[in-house]
Amino acid sequence: MSHYYHLTLRDRVFISALTISGKSLSEIACAIGKNVSTISRELKRNKAVSAQDGASAAYDPCAAQARYQRQRKHCGKRNILKSDSLLTRIVSNLLVKKFWSPEQIQYRLRKELPNLRISATTIYRGINSGFLDRFVDGRKMSRHLRHHGKTRHRKGMTERRGKIQITHSIEERPWKLRTDLAWGIGKAIPSSEKRAEPASRLWSIGSPAFSVAGKPLPRLRPMCLP
Repeated sequence: MSHYYHLTLRDRVFISALTISGKSLSEIACAIGKNVSTISRELKRNKAVSAQDGASAAYDPCAAQARYQRQRKHCGKRNILKSDSLLTRIVSNLLVKKFWSPEQIQYRLRKELPNLRISATTIYRGINSGFLDRFVDGRKMSRHLRHHGKTRHRKGMTERRGKIQITHSIEERPWKLRTDLAWGIGKAIPSSEKRAEPASRLWSIGSPAFSVAGKPLPRLRPMCLP
């Protein structure tokens, strides 16, 4: 693991002050806690050469810091989607209009356009970062990816699959049916018939020829209401 740290503006100001005072490279390195080679490279890179006599000019910490920040922007691996606009348009067009997967785009471009190579990982990284969302109207690019299994639903959608839809509540049913349900009287199917009877056929109290769930009903006595 590397423990290298870049020089800051404060370090460069100390280097300039100690250099003007006549300190050696070893003394400067010990004062700011850096290696001697780091101080030597910093002075060689950022000392301007005079055009008159070719002598080295004084070390300028502000100019050295500005040069460091300019070069820092060009460090690291460049993003191929951000640097190549043609490749970005081709990838976004294949994702949105052709519904190709990033893997299909990777291998098809490698076969047909060898000069425009891109990996599926780079495409997924561009989708997850939101860089490719500007090529889609209203929705994210991730919504255009091919998926396996259950389809996606819109926001606010209620799942209805596997659920029984109740069209009428118990209060909206006829009074006779509500009374029968309150007394425990409901539709039954004759035990001798395999086929279901129409809903209008109801069993009567005290009739042993009808059953519910395959069990004969007990004979009930009529109740005397006051």
